[in-house]
Amino acid sequence: MLILIFLLLILVLCVFFLLGLILHRTLINYVSIFTGVWLVVLLLHRMELSYHLSAISEKTTWYLLAIFSSFIFGYFYIMLFYFPRYKAKSYYKKSKDINYQKYLQLFFNQKKVENFFLLSFIVIMVCMLLQVIYSGGLPAIWLLTGDSRTYFDFGIPTFNGLVMSYLVLITSLCYLISRFNTRKLYKVILFILIAIPILTVSRQVLIAMVFQILLLQHLFIKKFKVKNVLVYGFVILVVFAIMGNLRTNIESFERVSALKTEDLNFFNSIFYWVYMYFTMSLANINNLFTYISFDYGKGVYTLDNLLPTIFLETMAKEPKEILFLVHPNFNVSGYMVNSYLDYGVIGVIFYTGLMGVLACVIYHKYKFKKDLYNTLSFVVFLQIITLSFFTDFLVYLPVSFQLVWIFLMSIFLKPRISKYVDDSQVTRMIK
Repeated sequence: MLILIFLLLILVLCVFFLLGLILHRTLINYVSIFTGVWLVVLLLHRMELSYHLSAISEKTTWYLLAIFSSFIFGYFYIMLFYFPRYKAKSYYKKSKDINYQKYLQLFFNQKKVENFFLLSFIVIMVCMLLQVIYSGGLPAIWLLTGDSRTYFDFGIPTFNGLVMSYLVLITSLCYLISRFNTRKLYKVILFILIAIPILTVSRQVLIAMVFQILLLQHLFIKKFKVKNVLVYGFVILVVFAIMGNLRTNIESFERVSALKTEDLNFFNSIFYWVYMYFTMSLANINNLFTYISFDYGKGVYTLDNLLPTIFLETMAKEPKEILFLVHPNFNVSGYMVNSYLDYGVIGVIFYTGLMGVLACVIYHKYKFKKDLYNTLSFVVFLQIITLSFFTDFLVYLPVSFQLVWIFLMSIFLKPRISKYVDDSQVTRMIK
């Protein structure tokens, strides 16, 4: 019976992966990305290359079937019943193609825009300096000098998340500026900004930066070929694994990962680092769904990722630690854990359905009007969907709060370039 349910789950994911491709005519759509990522995770987990991994239970399989279906339902409900009316009223359907690179070149060479990004760079550097003083150093230096402190000890709680979210967004935009503005200063600034997550040993922030930069390169400058995607993807995974080996040596990794192979070296450890982080999320979720009993937090666990601890203490709602990890060193658990700890499987189903609704809205706003801010929102949410197996980036400030910064920028930093091109061209700027 378990095999049949598992095959049904795989079939559902495959069907909607293909349906997303057919309806959107591109691989870069939220339905295919979401179902494809979890399809890969399920199949990799099925290989069970570690003693920490065992077959997921029948209960977990039914839960996952309901959870993934809620994303699909939320997405297609909005797509079928809301957006046809929205699109019918939208004048963007009559828009014509223009030279979008020219548009960005005009935008990023405006004095107002240049001043904004220079000021943003200064603000980020001041904030990072304050955090270095507060923390008493940098994680990279601690690592090189053998200090007992780690990257967990760096930064001011919550404030660090807000700064990192702004850092990731400005770095992504700075990459575009460096391509469309001839001043070499922006290349120097870009290098400094990318160095920050390296100095703070923050893999998640670095991955977010690289992910967004590559996608903006694909959407705005030059579309990648399939072989390029594979090469860049491999490089990202290698960097992820190398940073993992720097923070945790191979011997320690071999001990905690409980791999079934006895031939572990630096080169194949790259694969096993990635494999363990892909699959341990599902192992932890299966353990939580199947074996762990607890009292629901009713919102506490989700808020704990968004609000400073002092706020929760004031409300007398500090979350209790739930020991559901298969191994404490692998604390990845995907996006489902917080909503499950708060409201059980019903909470996860509702939360995933909401993600499907947001995905549909953001995707189609981008397709209807491919301006700079809709594209940035599309890129940020694509990252949330793509890495949903890794963590809940929707409540992870360095990623999700970018959506707030983008909204504020769209209000206070409008791309007013009418003095460079005629008004009719500005109106029809986006396809």
